[in-house]
Formats: sequence, structure tokens, C-alpha cells
Amino acid sequence: MVKRRHLAAGSKDLRSFLLAQEKEHLVDLLVEHARSDESLSRKLHLERGTGGEGGHDLVAVRRAIASAVEVDVDDFDSCRHGYSYASGLYEVIDTVEGLLGDDGDHALEVIELCEEILAAVEEVIEYVDDDGEVVVVLDRVQALHLRACQAGRPDPEELARRLFTWELHDEWDVFSGAAGTYASVLERQGLAVYRHLAEEEWKKVPPLRPGDDRTLGDKRRALTRIMEALARTSGDLEALVAVKSRDLSSAYQYLKIAELYREAKQNDQALQWAEEGWKTFSSDPDERLVDFLCDEYQRRRRHDEALALSWSELLRRTSLENYERLHRRAKRARRWSEWREKAHGFLREAVAREKSAARQPPWGPIRSSLLVEVLLQENDVEEAWRQAQDSGCREDLWLALAARRETTHPADALPVYQRRIGKLLQTTKNDAYREAVQHLRKIKELIVQLERPQDFVTYLMGVRKEHGRKRNFIQLLDAARLA
Repeated sequence: MVKRRHLAAGSKDLRSFLLAQEKEHLVDLLVEHARSDESLSRKLHLERGTGGEGGHDLVAVRRAIASAVEVDVDDFDSCRHGYSYASGLYEVIDTVEGLLGDDGDHALEVIELCEEILAAVEEVIEYVDDDGEVVVVLDRVQALHLRACQAGRPDPEELARRLFTWELHDEWDVFSGAAGTYASVLERQGLAVYRHLAEEEWKKVPPLRPGDDRTLGDKRRALTRIMEALARTSGDLEALVAVKSRDLSSAYQYLKIAELYREAKQNDQALQWAEEGWKTFSSDPDERLVDFLCDEYQRRRRHDEALALSWSELLRRTSLENYERLHRRAKRARRWSEWREKAHGFLREAVAREKSAARQPPWGPIRSSLLVEVLLQENDVEEAWRQAQDSGCREDLWLALAARRETTHPADALPVYQRRIGKLLQTTKNDAYREAVQHLRKIKELIVQLERPQDFVTYLMGVRKEHGRKRNFIQLLDAARLA
């Protein structure tokens, strides 16, 4: 508090001193400092641009914009800090926003300045180590631009041309979705110009068929977005479907069209597109499309088709996710008991084939791991343990089994934790050491539970002897005080 009073008093004294000086001397002092202080120079230009007796001086404002936007691309340090870069832009944006005011008298000038700021920032944004602040700047300037357009009502056809050109060729999504955002400003004539420009470009875009390379260029992606926005603005579902149908290179594209029809409650068309997509890409379908199709079948009580499709997916890609999908759909059809038996039989056959293979994958048995995971998820811990003992499983599943059995079968859980410690201490990482100490605590609890405390003393001595050269581990072990 004393320091604040001191600073306030100092400011008061400084103000009194400055008021007593000659005006010309103070002006020279400010100009001299502004030559080496970009922030001060920018502030002075902004003051000149908005506070002059002759009205606004946009030349001065533009100088401030140039100062705020400029990045020295040859100076690495100047290109690093997104926040400090954005802070200078915020000063400029505040000033431009002040020009708009409440009455909007200078709205057309503000539109022009906003577009200049956006263009200038886009030229240097790749040289800024952005932490999100520059994107906020772009968003804020676009919002100000829209407000100025709403207040100033610029020529809608000219505005449409500028917005379209910007959105089509811009890589930073500036003015993305302009047809919808600016619809009230563009009005009918502006939207007509915008639509005409888009349709002329759209004619040049070739359709993508199933199997075509879907490496989309920025221009095609932007133009697709523009055409979709125009269709949504008009409320024409078929026009929107026609735009999306220009790209049928993947199963997901069919799904997006099916979802449009479902949202419009045209369920027959939705099902038709989903089925067509699955047939076209049946060798490698999109799981989201399969989910959509199964849900639609079950909504229509066509459970046999949904379950057959879900089963084919489990056979195609045997995973926990597809097993769970089959479970959910069979349960909905009230037929899980029969399908569970079928699925478990299939998994056990897969495990048997895996065991008979000449070589196991280096990361562990895949099918057996899946079966153990399924059994654990179904809370059949005993059967999961037997399966793991018989055919093996992943390390994380062994630990999960040990955690589930340690209360009732501590002697079973004990060697699992001991194996894990052995693997962890093969590394030289502190995180592994910390995990090893946690497992040592667990082993001590289990041995106490088995009423064999001396066994832990012997085991711990062996661990210390074998890994005594790992100083970081021994320090963590001493700090744990397990002995």
C-alpha cells in the first residue's frame, strides 16, 4: 500500500512537471522517443487518426495498423510470441471499433480498415508462434467487419464479390460461411451475385466417385463449403444433397447424406443412401455408417438384418468395440444369450488357431487378450483368469486380473505383480521406478495377507541386491520405508 501511494505521488509530481514545460519541448521529446518505441509510435498515430481537429485521419490509422501487423521475418525472436504480437493488434482494433461508435457514421471506413487488417495479418501469421491469440484477433476483426456492414449497408453486389473471393482463396478460413453470416447484409441481389460466382466455379469441379483419390485441395474444400452454405441458406435439401453427392469417394460421404435425410425425417431416403454406401464399400466399410444402418434396421424392427450386419463386422474386424456393438444390438433385440454363445465360440476358435500358429506376435496373444478382456467386462473373473493362464494375454490385462483377484486369491495375484516389477526394473526411467515401488507396496500387503511376512523381507533383499546400482530406484525405495 505504501508503494502504491508513492507511485501515485510520483505520477502527480511528474504531471505537474510536464504541465509546466514548453509545449514544443514536450512534442520534441515524444517524437524522439516514438522513433525507438513502436508501441508509443503506434499510440500517437492512433491518437492522431481519431482525435484530430479536422476529423479522422485514416492515413495515421493505417500507419498504426502497419506498425502493429509488421513482423521481422529475419529476426527469430520477433516471430515467437503470439500474445505480445496480438496485444499490439488489440490496440488498433479498439481504435477502429471506436470509429464505428454507436451511430455507425464511419461504418464504410471501418469495413475498409477491417479488410486491410485481415489481409495484413494473413500475410505474416505463419511467422508468428501463435498460442491462439492471433486466431482470436482474426475472429474479432471479422465480427467487427460484420457489425460495420450491418451499420453501413455497403453495396451488396460489391461486398458479395469481395467475400466470395476471400472465402474461396483463403487458407485461414476468414469469412468462412459468409453466405449465411452476411445474408441479411447481402440481401437478394448480393446473394444472387455470390451464388452466380460460386456456381460458375462449381461447374469446374469434377465429381469424385468411389475409389477416387480424396486428397482435396484447399480451393475445392472451400468451394464445397460455400455451396453447402448457399444450399442451407435457401433451405433446399435436394440442393444440399446434390452438393454432397459431388464427392462419393468414401463411405463416410454416403453417411453424411443419409444423416441429412434422417434430420429431415425422410427415413426411406436415409436408409437407401446408407445401404448404397455399405454395398459400395462392403469390403472396408466405415463403422459410423454401419452403426447408422444397424440403428435404422432396428428402429424398423428388422433385427435379423442388424444382427447379421453386426456379426459380419465382428468377423471382419475382431475387436472389443465390435463385440460391444453386437452385444448392444442383440440385447435390444432380446437375443443376447444366443449371440453371446455364438460370439464366445468364435473367439475361442480364434484363440485355438492363434495358439497353434508357429509364432506369436511380440506384443502378446491378440485373440486370447480379447477374450480375457470380454470376460472381464462381463465380470466373469474366474473364467478370464483361466483363459489367461491357458493362453496368455496382454500385460495390462494381467494387472487388471490381479487387481480383481488379490482380495480373494492373493497367492494368484502375487506373481503377476512380481513379474511386472521385473519388467519395470529392466528400464532406467524414474516413472518405471515409481510404479515398481507402488507394486512393491501391493506385494507387501498380499504377503501379509498370506501371513508370510518373512517372505517379503527375503524378496525385498533380493530386489535391492539385483538393482542396487540404480541409485534413483534405491532412493525411492528407501523413501517408501517398506522394510
